[in-house]
Amino acid sequence: MSNTILVLNVRGTINAPYGVRQTLDCLKISRRHRATIVKDHPTLRGMLKRSKEFIAWCDADAEIIGALLDSRGMMKGGRPVPKNDLEKLGFKSMKDMAQVIASGDRSLASIKDLKPSFALAPPRGGYKKSTRRSYGEGGVLGANPALKSLVKIMI
Repeated sequence: MSNTILVLNVRGTINAPYGVRQTLDCLKISRRHRATIVKDHPTLRGMLKRSKEFIAWCDADAEIIGALLDSRGMMKGGRPVPKNDLEKLGFKSMKDMAQVIASGDRSLASIKDLKPSFALAPPRGGYKKSTRRSYGEGGVLGANPALKSLVKIMI
Protein backbone atom coordinates (compact mmCIF):
# COMPACT_ATOMS: atom_id res chain seq x y z
CA MET A 1 0.00 0.00 0.00
CA SER A 2 1.24 3.43 -0.93
CA ASN A 3 1.77 6.40 1.38
CA THR A 4 0.16 8.83 -1.06
CA ILE A 5 -3.14 8.94 -2.91
CA LEU A 6 -3.94 10.49 -6.29
CA VAL A 7 -7.36 12.19 -6.17
CA LEU A 8 -9.22 13.39 -9.30
CA ASN A 9 -12.39 15.50 -9.40
CA VAL A 10 -14.54 13.96 -12.13
CA ARG A 11 -17.92 15.67 -11.80
CA GLY A 12 -17.41 19.23 -10.49
CA THR A 13 -19.49 20.81 -7.75
CA ILE A 14 -22.78 21.68 -9.45
CA ASN A 15 -25.65 20.37 -7.28
CA ALA A 16 -23.17 18.94 -4.79
CA PRO A 17 -24.14 18.96 -1.11
CA TYR A 18 -22.49 21.55 1.11
CA GLY A 19 -20.30 18.99 2.89
CA VAL A 20 -18.97 17.65 -0.40
CA ARG A 21 -18.16 21.16 -1.66
CA GLN A 22 -16.29 21.90 1.57
CA THR A 23 -14.36 18.64 1.27
CA LEU A 24 -13.35 19.37 -2.33
CA ASP A 25 -12.27 22.87 -1.30
CA CYS A 26 -10.09 21.39 1.47
CA LEU A 27 -8.52 19.02 -1.06
CA LYS A 28 -7.96 21.98 -3.46
CA ILE A 29 -9.85 20.23 -6.29
CA SER A 30 -13.09 22.19 -6.37
CA ARG A 31 -13.10 22.36 -10.19
CA ARG A 32 -13.67 19.56 -12.68
CA HIS A 33 -10.61 17.69 -14.00
CA ARG A 34 -8.39 18.84 -11.12
CA ALA A 35 -6.08 16.33 -9.48
CA THR A 36 -3.98 16.38 -6.33
CA ILE A 37 -1.69 14.09 -4.40
CA VAL A 38 -2.25 13.76 -0.66
CA LYS A 39 -0.82 11.69 2.17
CA ASP A 40 -2.80 8.61 3.17
CA HIS A 41 -4.42 9.16 6.57
CA PRO A 42 -7.65 7.93 8.22
CA THR A 43 -9.06 11.47 8.22
CA LEU A 44 -8.38 11.74 4.49
CA ARG A 45 -10.08 8.38 3.89
CA GLY A 46 -13.20 9.81 5.55
CA MET A 47 -13.06 12.83 3.25
CA LEU A 48 -12.79 10.55 0.24
CA LYS A 49 -15.76 8.46 1.34
CA ARG A 50 -17.83 11.60 1.92
CA SER A 51 -17.29 12.81 -1.65
CA LYS A 52 -17.08 9.45 -3.45
CA GLU A 53 -19.94 10.35 -5.83
CA PHE A 54 -17.85 13.17 -7.31
CA ILE A 55 -14.20 12.02 -7.24
CA ALA A 56 -12.00 9.05 -8.10
CA TRP A 57 -8.81 8.02 -6.30
CA CYS A 58 -6.02 5.44 -6.36
CA ASP A 59 -2.62 4.84 -4.80
CA ALA A 60 0.03 7.13 -6.30
CA ASP A 61 3.50 5.99 -7.26
CA ALA A 62 6.59 7.97 -8.22
CA GLU A 63 6.03 7.39 -11.95
CA ILE A 64 2.60 9.08 -12.13
CA ILE A 65 3.68 11.83 -9.72
CA GLY A 66 6.73 12.53 -11.88
CA ALA A 67 4.61 12.69 -15.02
CA LEU A 68 2.16 15.10 -13.37
CA LEU A 69 4.93 17.34 -12.01
CA ASP A 70 6.80 17.34 -15.30
CA SER A 71 3.89 18.21 -17.57
CA ARG A 72 1.25 19.89 -15.36
CA GLY A 73 3.12 21.11 -12.29
CA MET A 74 2.81 24.88 -11.78
CA MET A 75 4.38 27.41 -9.49
CA LYS A 76 2.43 30.36 -8.14
CA GLY A 77 2.02 32.96 -10.85
CA GLY A 78 1.20 30.34 -13.50
CA ARG A 79 4.74 29.43 -14.48
CA PRO A 80 5.93 25.84 -14.88
CA VAL A 81 8.17 24.13 -12.33
CA PRO A 82 11.75 25.27 -13.09
CA LYS A 83 13.74 22.13 -13.88
CA ASN A 84 17.10 23.89 -13.60
CA ASP A 85 16.33 25.59 -10.25
CA LEU A 86 15.11 22.56 -8.28
CA GLU A 87 18.00 23.01 -5.81
CA LYS A 88 16.24 26.14 -4.53
CA LEU A 89 13.23 23.97 -3.68
CA GLY A 90 15.47 21.39 -1.99
CA PHE A 91 15.59 18.64 -4.64
CA LYS A 92 18.29 17.28 -6.92
CA SER A 93 15.99 16.47 -9.85
CA MET A 94 12.35 16.11 -10.82
CA LYS A 95 12.63 12.36 -10.24
CA ASP A 96 13.93 13.02 -6.72
CA MET A 97 10.99 15.35 -6.05
CA ALA A 98 8.54 12.69 -7.23
CA GLN A 99 10.20 10.04 -4.99
CA VAL A 100 9.98 12.29 -1.91
CA ILE A 101 6.31 13.09 -2.53
CA ALA A 102 5.49 9.41 -3.25
CA SER A 103 7.10 8.31 0.00
CA GLY A 104 4.93 10.75 1.94
CA ASP A 105 7.86 12.69 3.43
CA ARG A 106 6.65 15.97 1.91
CA SER A 107 3.36 17.08 0.43
CA LEU A 108 2.65 19.32 -2.53
CA ALA A 109 1.50 22.09 -0.20
CA SER A 110 4.75 22.00 1.80
CA ILE A 111 6.92 22.80 -1.23
CA LYS A 112 7.37 26.56 -1.44
CA ASP A 113 5.33 28.27 -4.20
CA LEU A 114 4.19 24.97 -5.78
CA LYS A 115 0.46 24.82 -6.51
CA PRO A 116 -1.15 21.91 -4.63
CA SER A 117 -3.28 20.73 -7.56
CA PHE A 118 -2.90 19.95 -11.25
CA ALA A 119 -5.22 21.26 -13.97
CA LEU A 120 -5.75 18.37 -16.37
CA ALA A 121 -7.39 18.27 -19.78
CA PRO A 122 -10.52 16.19 -20.38
CA PRO A 123 -9.56 12.66 -21.45
CA ARG A 124 -8.87 12.33 -25.17
CA GLY A 125 -11.60 10.16 -26.62
CA GLY A 126 -13.84 10.82 -23.64
CA TYR A 127 -14.52 8.69 -20.62
CA LYS A 128 -14.94 5.06 -21.65
CA LYS A 129 -17.00 4.32 -18.55
CA SER A 130 -19.83 6.15 -16.82
CA THR A 131 -18.94 9.20 -14.72
CA ARG A 132 -22.07 8.67 -12.62
CA ARG A 133 -21.29 5.19 -11.32
CA SER A 134 -18.69 3.83 -8.95
CA TYR A 135 -15.85 1.64 -10.16
CA GLY A 136 -17.56 -1.48 -8.79
CA GLU A 137 -20.68 -0.72 -10.86
CA GLY A 138 -18.73 -0.20 -14.09
CA GLY A 139 -17.94 3.52 -13.75
CA VAL A 140 -14.93 5.61 -12.79
CA LEU A 141 -15.90 7.08 -9.41
CA GLY A 142 -14.63 6.04 -5.99
CA ALA A 143 -11.60 3.84 -5.38
CA ASN A 144 -10.43 3.13 -8.92
CA PRO A 145 -7.26 1.09 -9.53
CA ALA A 146 -7.41 1.97 -13.27
CA LEU A 147 -7.24 5.72 -12.57
CA LYS A 148 -3.53 5.98 -13.41
CA SER A 149 -4.13 5.09 -17.05
CA LEU A 150 -6.98 7.62 -17.23
CA VAL A 151 -4.78 10.37 -15.77
CA LYS A 152 -2.00 9.56 -18.27
CA ILE A 153 -4.53 10.20 -21.05
CA MET A 154 -5.54 13.48 -19.41
CA ILE A 155 -1.95 14.75 -19.14
